[in-house]
Amino acid sequence: MKKLSGGVGCVYAVLLLCVGACADVSEGSTFEVVDSAGVALALSREPDWADGSEWSLPVEPVLELGAQTGPVDVLFSEVVGAVRLSDRSIVVCNADDRTLRYYGPEGVHLYSRAGQGDGPDELRRMARCFHRAGEIWVYQAPALPIKIFDERGALLRTVSIPRPGGRVAQLIDVADDGSMLLRQDARRQTLEPGASPLRTTIMRTAPDGGAALDTVGTFDGGLWVRGDVVTFPAAFSPTLAAAFVGKSIVVSWPEISDFMVIDSVGDVVRRVRTTTEPLAVSAADRRAFEDRVLNGPMPAGDTPYQDEGIRRQIVGMMVYPDVFPVHYRMLISIDGLVWLERGDAPRDPLPQVADVYPAPTTWDVFDSEGRWLGGVALPARFDPLEIAGAHVLGVHHDELGVERLRLYDLTKPVR
Repeated sequence: MKKLSGGVGCVYAVLLLCVGACADVSEGSTFEVVDSAGVALALSREPDWADGSEWSLPVEPVLELGAQTGPVDVLFSEVVGAVRLSDRSIVVCNADDRTLRYYGPEGVHLYSRAGQGDGPDELRRMARCFHRAGEIWVYQAPALPIKIFDERGALLRTVSIPRPGGRVAQLIDVADDGSMLLRQDARRQTLEPGASPLRTTIMRTAPDGGAALDTVGTFDGGLWVRGDVVTFPAAFSPTLAAAFVGKSIVVSWPEISDFMVIDSVGDVVRRVRTTTEPLAVSAADRRAFEDRVLNGPMPAGDTPYQDEGIRRQIVGMMVYPDVFPVHYRMLISIDGLVWLERGDAPRDPLPQVADVYPAPTTWDVFDSEGRWLGGVALPARFDPLEIAGAHVLGVHHDELGVERLRLYDLTKPVR
């Protein structure tokens, strides 16, 4: 793969070429792809789904797992992954007790694997799970090895995460061949006081964490504010996201484009945009943000965010944009579609605010050509973890914060 960092100027140049191509897109077309110096600009002026053909989720899930009280196998806490296997059984990654929990098609608990500990098939941490090519990859933390289990929960092997430049990097995705996508943020101590972008480098490893590392690109990972005691993300800052789609890599960077596609050799081959205008950030949005920082729940532990004075300092230094990001999170469905969570409302103001976003969300769906198909509304307090051609699997948080796993059928009207 070509190294694009150093690097970021190359990405900027490609994007500027694409911006220039926008003028060549016919005003009468709802979707067009224009070639510009070898890069395809896919522009959608409106969704492809006509009225009555939009995808949707029913009001009630077809399956719900979990309860407020009961045996441990029905109590979920810190679910960080879930997958539906080919036999319709479900595996849930429950980070609180570090278990892989297995449930039958009807939701009956079958058994649990892994668990907390230092043994070969036990876990010290559980940050995220990936289901790839019949294997379940459990990412613990940047400094701990990844543990890889088969679909029945037996440990297959461990893989160490590379440390580029002697520093830890975070795992953000895994390809079917075992290649890993990593991100490494610049040291926050290098930021200037006040607001400045945090530089982030995206890298790809060889399969199973091989020594070879290719730099996909270096980007602005979001706007951060540095104070005397704490450094924190600016309000409503866009989030850099990256993921594999087959052998290609999708990078979502809302301030520049909806997303871009980088091929296996490191070339930007497609940039995808819509003409949707971002929403303005209102004074009420800013006041609500301040209220959540000052009064919102924080996770337990000895952190500076427990201090009321620190919270007031954050509010006093906060930087607000004029508009919300184009989108927030990105998920790639099993069938290779790109799902982007629409940036039409404020998400949690800081990573440290331990509260679930309470409103419904809308996710825009794009096909392999970059065509904007339309938006799918997901329920309030629901975080999708796996999207397939026929279902959406995720975790729902009730008003008391109790987690339940929900499986919804994805309704697709015949066009």
